[in-house]
Amino acid sequence: MQFHETAMSGPEFLDAIADANAAAALDINAQAFRERAVEWQRDKKLIDDQANALQDLRDRLANAAEVLKAP
Repeated sequence: MQFHETAMSGPEFLDAIADANAAAALDINAQAFRERAVEWQRDKKLIDDQANALQDLRDRLANAAEVLKAP
């Protein structure tokens, strides 16, 4: 499957689907898609935050190892 460079993905895609459902008066579907988009965005932020925290811990561990190597 090929994807266009400007194709929407992730939470933005779900928001677009929600808009389309709302335009078709499918309000329950639209709300469900919006909720999933918010959850996805929240999950992406949590993953980024956790990745940053992990990198910070790795850096601190590397620094501690260097201190322990010092004479």
